[in-house]
Amino acid sequence: MFCRGKRELEIALGRKRALTRNRVVKSNMTSALILEDDADWDIRVKSQLQVFAQAARPFTQPTPVKPHKPVADLLTYDTQVPPELSLAQIPSDLVPKLTPYGDDWDVLWLGHCGTELPKNLALTPTNPEGSDPSIAPDPSHHPPQLRIRIPNDPTVPEPEHLKAHPFALNDALGELYPPHTRIVHASSATTCTQAYAVSQYGAQKLLWQFGLQTLTAGWDLMLRDWCDGLYVGPAEGNGRKRPVCVTVSPPLFSHHFGKGAASDITAPGGGFVNKDKEMTPYVRLSVRLNMGSLVAGAGLEDLVDQFPDKTRA
Repeated sequence: MFCRGKRELEIALGRKRALTRNRVVKSNMTSALILEDDADWDIRVKSQLQVFAQAARPFTQPTPVKPHKPVADLLTYDTQVPPELSLAQIPSDLVPKLTPYGDDWDVLWLGHCGTELPKNLALTPTNPEGSDPSIAPDPSHHPPQLRIRIPNDPTVPEPEHLKAHPFALNDALGELYPPHTRIVHASSATTCTQAYAVSQYGAQKLLWQFGLQTLTAGWDLMLRDWCDGLYVGPAEGNGRKRPVCVTVSPPLFSHHFGKGAASDITAPGGGFVNKDKEMTPYVRLSVRLNMGSLVAGAGLEDLVDQFPDKTRA
């Protein structure tokens, strides 16, 4: 993640974000998209979100027949190979009524600087801090392992460009899947909040957890732990369940490194971004980098592609 400065700044930012979530609740918004002021995205974001909405439904849309649970929660995870579906394999009867993204979700983590594909719970027996280590993790608290594969996505850079910043290590995604593949999955160890959407119910739960409870770390780290189910303890018997947080790899929104502004990166492989060059990781047709052309009315074919393919069909 990126250094935010002193503890006082983190607290102030945390309160500001809490006010944002409070506005979502008080205004009774069905959902809201929250962006950092340095976020950037591809000019084709509308079509990206349309595909993401379809890919998210196995996590966010209960099935129309009993037991009325999302597909991701109905799968069993008794092998080391995670279950996977392509877009074409998603059941056609998952039709949401409230939003295109599904009717039962808390957070859609659309912009980040790192995430992990959820692992087999049996292979990663971690417990929340302060809990009894002799108690096995409850599968209902663990993010589902289902992966939704979006192949041949022209907005995804080639594997060598899949990294959170110029000095970062390459994302494992590029080694696991063919070029131009995007994966939609449950949020797991996700960091940075360049862009995330909250539902009305999700905003209420976040306000309860971090408005009445203590904010002990940076907001993205607290949201990470919340989405990973670390606040749903075994002693809770009031019907509360694991939050439904869905993310995407690579992200649809990313941090823009402006020209002349060096960012001190504390992630693995960190360093200083080139002051003489603007860039946005993961984003090919950057809105920020192409703003002048967009204002002038340029078409897609006239925009600058940050990460053009080495070979074209």
